[in-house]
Amino acid sequence: MKITPITIGKQSFGANPISKEQAEHINKKLQNADTVDIFCHTSTDDDSFNSAKVLYEYLEKQGKSPRIITAKEPDNYEYDPSKFNILNFDKVDEFTQKADVAACVDFSKEERMAPNVLNYFRAYDAKDVVGFDHHNESTKLMPNYRQITAQYKSVADMPVEKPQNYYIDSSSKSCSAIMYRFFEALNEPLSKPQLKSVFCGMSDDMSKAGYLKFLNKFSTKFTHKLGEDDNTKEVFKDVTSKLNKKDMSEVISHLDVLATLSPKEKAFQKRLFDSVKFSDNKKFAYVELGPQDPQWMALGGDNKRTSVTLRDFRVRLLNNDSNDKMISKDLRKDLKDVQAVAVFYSNPDEDLYKISIHTKEDYAKKYNEYIRENIYPELTAGGHANRGGGRTFTLDSEKCHEWVGYFKTAADNIDYKE
Repeated sequence: MKITPITIGKQSFGANPISKEQAEHINKKLQNADTVDIFCHTSTDDDSFNSAKVLYEYLEKQGKSPRIITAKEPDNYEYDPSKFNILNFDKVDEFTQKADVAACVDFSKEERMAPNVLNYFRAYDAKDVVGFDHHNESTKLMPNYRQITAQYKSVADMPVEKPQNYYIDSSSKSCSAIMYRFFEALNEPLSKPQLKSVFCGMSDDMSKAGYLKFLNKFSTKFTHKLGEDDNTKEVFKDVTSKLNKKDMSEVISHLDVLATLSPKEKAFQKRLFDSVKFSDNKKFAYVELGPQDPQWMALGGDNKRTSVTLRDFRVRLLNNDSNDKMISKDLRKDLKDVQAVAVFYSNPDEDLYKISIHTKEDYAKKYNEYIRENIYPELTAGGHANRGGGRTFTLDSEKCHEWVGYFKTAADNIDYKE
């Protein structure tokens, strides 16, 4: 595997390090607990799950009894119930035994929990909840995170004498990188399995943000974006300096789903490119998979492999590369003014219908704002300004189609930059 080297002038963390006071504040909460529930977000991805694993292994070494509460995602790196105490979302209810402390990783909004998990989570007092996240949201935040955002625009503006239970750095491109900084601030060395988990979580979200591309034969290529982001490149260099090529190759081969698509998965990928629809103004391109779409269901529905396929499709349509052989001549012409690409699909295991979206110029955020202000105030959606998702709690075909219409209407009515 080829790993492209990164040149960085300084070795110490200069960009947005977690203060020792902040790290010790959260660590004290964890150390005072005997049992800890580590919550991942709905449709758990590799960044969330690997952040949970890093924290899990630390707590276990400290003599604690941790548990990871997550979606059943066996395609996530080292998803192993025999190695980790894993409780899947569908097994959680209000009667689940509560731990001493709840730790949330890679999310800071209650709406990123499945409804039954949220019912259980609300049994925890706010003082017994800690968390780490890199999303900068503005609605329905955790109570102890709201205290931060109400007063400070970014984590860099927070005075160190006022540490909080919930730590957010929205300049970070992954939660795994925040976990690494947390343990660096505690001067707590990570084991090789923990380092590989951090590398996996970072690489997964860096690829989503366009910082890293997976090439043939499990090699990687970094884009210009990495050179412009001191926060990400500092952590990534530090992590990769402690791993050998074999370790990194193992992780990359796990993440590079597109290199190992089956014939059925390739047929589904082609179908996406053949099924593109547009808003009236041609600014919004999308594919709408019905709640019980047979091809989607045959692939296992919403999982790691289908998620990567959908993300690749969205990014390629938004880029509209003239050399992309999957984009026909007619489609390329229709895409010339597109500012946003989305796919609508179901998650039957959680009775959800979802959207995943990539956009330019913060349009994902603007779509959500338009819908909340003009159509549907209770919209459940968020993420990053140009990359996010949302969900509605139904699999009724008519209601799902109506929900799709909200985004089409938003696409036709927001102001676009010239």
